[in-house]
Amino acid sequence: GLVEALLQEAHLVDGVLPLAPREMDLAGVVAERVRAAEPTAMASGVDLEYDGASASVVLADPERIGQVVDNLVSNAIKYTPRGGRVRVGVECCDAGVELRVVDTGIGISPPDLERLFTRFFRTRAAMEAAIQGVGLGLSIAKAIVEQHGGRIEVASEVGRGSEFRVWLPALAQAAA
Repeated sequence: GLVEALLQEAHLVDGVLPLAPREMDLAGVVAERVRAAEPTAMASGVDLEYDGASASVVLADPERIGQVVDNLVSNAIKYTPRGGRVRVGVECCDAGVELRVVDTGIGISPPDLERLFTRFFRTRAAMEAAIQGVGLGLSIAKAIVEQHGGRIEVASEVGRGSEFRVWLPALAQAAA
């Protein structure tokens, strides 16, 4: 995983990650990735829920978007204490499709929020709690989302959890 992240980071330094976009159902990809994360959530004592939209077709690279989903869901599980909850949802909105990952985890302080998508950045709380990571996942996720013409946003409160939102243009918008 670390080697793959470093290789992707090298592509980012060159300005672009290779993409293979095609028509895909975002909800289907997200559902598959959430199912794959269920054993980790169960072992961590975290309740993982999924609620997907019906028509969520986008023009995107399924592997790269799956990577974004994996990163957001695994982070949510990793930063949520035992007994907490992670909710993942997909819905159509604003000429696009939105993926939401909401957790009841440790949250992110305002100063850390400002740097969250910076390469190799780790929050103070993550370092103090000795939660493993190298600080590349979110910067790579942001680059992938932006290369698809989308955006990624986060809202968080220390001790209450975080909400990550990824918006991608709907198929008609992406093709235009």
